[in-house]
Amino acid sequence: MTVEAAPEADDENSENEPRQVDVLSSVGALPVISTTGEVIGHECPLGVAVISQCCDLARGGKGHAHLAPIVRLDDQTAREARRGRTLRYIELAKLGPDYFVDLGTVASAENGYVVAEQRTPGVDNDIARHELRQRIGRRYSRYAFPASLVPMFGTLQSKVRDKSDKTDSNFGRALDMLATIRVGVAGGWDSEPPWELNLILVVKDGYLPADPDPPQSLGNSEITLDAASDYVIRAPLATADALIGWHQLASTMRREVLKKSPGVGLVQELTVEVTDEADFSYLRLRRTVSLDLDDLSPPLG
Repeated sequence: MTVEAAPEADDENSENEPRQVDVLSSVGALPVISTTGEVIGHECPLGVAVISQCCDLARGGKGHAHLAPIVRLDDQTAREARRGRTLRYIELAKLGPDYFVDLGTVASAENGYVVAEQRTPGVDNDIARHELRQRIGRRYSRYAFPASLVPMFGTLQSKVRDKSDKTDSNFGRALDMLATIRVGVAGGWDSEPPWELNLILVVKDGYLPADPDPPQSLGNSEITLDAASDYVIRAPLATADALIGWHQLASTMRREVLKKSPGVGLVQELTVEVTDEADFSYLRLRRTVSLDLDDLSPPLG
């Protein structure tokens, strides 16, 4: 769900040339500059992974490769990272269910060193490598979301993260039907406040009726997140009732956002929208940010 990187011809490289997310188990530490200006070693007991794109590595040993530590995460952090809900960690499922690349620490090594070292692939195929490439790219190319708006969305974002993957929760089950939750602004993110914001629920294909018209009435306007989610779960798929349920849930999520005042003069309006992922254009994807990922959070590490 990100701006795709340019196609690369690197996946046809020779067997000896390094590839993105290759693993170097022999590297036990990476250099980091401390607060006092000293270069210290950041320990990497599980080794490191190459995060440079392959086209940057195929230079006959010239230039530098970027390396990041491999870490093991606790169940909760791993679950969030696996679903892409944090940009710092990238899963290396081939190594094990809780192995990740930590993009919070990155250092450089000469390409010649990486080429000479023993390496093992961190993924099984080019499709998996492409998916990881996109996630790595998101870490460094996400929108500069206005810091003044982060607290406003924080409550809802926390609830989204807390209930993701939890099938014993109505809200968690409803979230599983969503492709993503996004936030847009009229005039683009470079515009000046007060902003006209739009909270967008992008529903997975098959849950909404074809060519739906917004419902005329949503019923109880004070419905809770749990109750609105229950309505969504119980409604027959791709029906008018399902559409009503999704709009109720969107309105309830809007109310959660507005519980935290954004500050005087920052937000003029916050609207909500429900759409099918098949109808959500690539252009809109590029012009909006994701609420269920780290786009609305300060960078980690």
